[in-house]
Amino acid sequence: MTIKICIKHISNLFSGQRALIALASFFFVFTTLLISPDAAQAWPAESDWSALVNGSSALGDIEGEVAGSREIVGDTTYPAAYVFNDGNHIYYRIRLDEDPSQAGYLKPFGWGFLIETETDPNLIGNNYDWMVMIDGISDKLYIAENTVKGELGDPSDKAEVRVYEEDLDNTPGSENFKVVPTSDIESPTSNFEGNPDYFLEFRYPYNIWLNEMGLDDTSIIRYFVGSSNQAQTLSADLVGGSTLYDGITNPILPTGTTPSDGDVFFKEADGFTNMTEFYPGDNLYVRVEDMDQNTISTEAEQFKIIVNAPSGDSYGMWLTETGLDTGVFTGTLATEIGSPDTFDNVLQLEPTELVKATYLDEVSEDLSTDNTKYIEVTALPSADLVVSKIVNDTTPDPDQLITYTIDVTNNGVSNATGVQVLDLLPSGVTYHSDNAAGLYNPGTGTWVAGSIDDETTKTLIINATVDSDASGSIENDASIQSATQLDPDTNNNSDTATIAVGGADLWVSKTADVSTPGEGDTVVYTITVINLGEKDAQNIVIEDIWPDGIINTPVPSTTNGSYDTGTKLWTLATDLDTSAVTNTATLTLTGIVSNHNVFLLLVVRQQIGQMVILSTAITFLVTGLAT
Repeated sequence: MTIKICIKHISNLFSGQRALIALASFFFVFTTLLISPDAAQAWPAESDWSALVNGSSALGDIEGEVAGSREIVGDTTYPAAYVFNDGNHIYYRIRLDEDPSQAGYLKPFGWGFLIETETDPNLIGNNYDWMVMIDGISDKLYIAENTVKGELGDPSDKAEVRVYEEDLDNTPGSENFKVVPTSDIESPTSNFEGNPDYFLEFRYPYNIWLNEMGLDDTSIIRYFVGSSNQAQTLSADLVGGSTLYDGITNPILPTGTTPSDGDVFFKEADGFTNMTEFYPGDNLYVRVEDMDQNTISTEAEQFKIIVNAPSGDSYGMWLTETGLDTGVFTGTLATEIGSPDTFDNVLQLEPTELVKATYLDEVSEDLSTDNTKYIEVTALPSADLVVSKIVNDTTPDPDQLITYTIDVTNNGVSNATGVQVLDLLPSGVTYHSDNAAGLYNPGTGTWVAGSIDDETTKTLIINATVDSDASGSIENDASIQSATQLDPDTNNNSDTATIAVGGADLWVSKTADVSTPGEGDTVVYTITVINLGEKDAQNIVIEDIWPDGIINTPVPSTTNGSYDTGTKLWTLATDLDTSAVTNTATLTLTGIVSNHNVFLLLVVRQQIGQMVILSTAITFLVTGLAT
């Protein structure tokens, strides 16, 4: 394949919003052609082609205008001409009444597309600017410029200057044209004029096509299709009418897409609901809908938009097409409170700002260009208020003074105002005093905390007295009652402090080693005292009065303190606390039964599990409980 390039408009090619993309495409195409020709030579599938449209219908043509393979045929069902662009090549297809092939190449005719780039609606159809033609006369594929404009509306006006040409090549894998016969799987299914029809397809390297014409992806163009008896002019079958005014197509972009209106949106995380406000720290979800951004139907494409905050940060955000040929592009951007940092992937902003996403709609449906579309979303002031509450003594006694401490911390990201906390003291405790200087109302429980700056804490201290008749567990709640700013996390807006009111709770048991002793037998009694309460038991004295029938003064043995055989008092030397290890003391007394009958009258036996517990007429007198 021989390629000749006339570089006239390189500065126009690499300008505008897609300069970098065009430059990358330029080198990519040539690298692909040089290194791996087969990889770049795939032709469009049937579903890829876009039919050219004139008015409201696909481009068609009157039958019988010329004979043979110069005859272009088509109607609204079977369009006469198509285009496709895969980013590497721009492709053209024409429906012909007969086979244009001859000796492996083409019959000595030409088939081409005239290209008009005029954007003034008053001048459209007057003249064309460029011609792309597959020429069976010279066996060339070329681009020619109409440098000298002739009669208005005349499609046969000659394109005088060839700016690019290459030899026709039908070598499989590197061909620049192909004839699709009736036997091909993608052959035309039409049968105009009683004969099976053919497709003639040809293509150009897209970057060369753009460069030679000085166009870019967003240039508005129109086509006129026809066949030729001689080079560089359409003079045989003129599709759609005999003048440019009649047969010129609707506007289209070089990418093969029709100009459409684009728009930009901020969306909620579901991708569909419009977002109007958000909390700094949340992600922003941006969506652009614009079909003419879908320049390559076989790829999910990308492009950038700008998102900026008035406080100074700006971010070029990549959007990715949601699928093939959808024209819908989405992206996600993280946000945070802070000073601008243009080198990270986060948009820094301030609360209450209007964050703006800006999208440049390069071509709109009305053919206007460079329309700036934008959408704004409000960054809400938010304050994450956290309540914590403690009490200085979780096991107070009745009539004891206790202190509740309530902290309210603002975890941000905004300063909080209008903060009120509810802390109404429960039954069982009575208000004594506080540190709020009149901002706490014990009758309603409302604390007017006011303003709390970001990352700071305010504290309320309430002193209260445990009621004299209070007992058991008493809970005291504190919670956020109101605040001006919204709180993004209300799960941490309350806390509870619990007290358990009560003293020591002593449990005394007595057992004997034999349940039915005989006269003269030895009996060993074991007395155990356990503190089951919530406070330490102090100054404990237990009286054990022996019954009649036990002779000989008992021999005492104890784990704590001493037993006086005269007074019958067991005095503990150390306190019994609430620990499972040190809350128990044991006294062992040994005596001899002197009168079996008398003893039996004084014994009541109770079986509990495997333990024999003897409850005698002895009185247990416990004094000196904890204070």
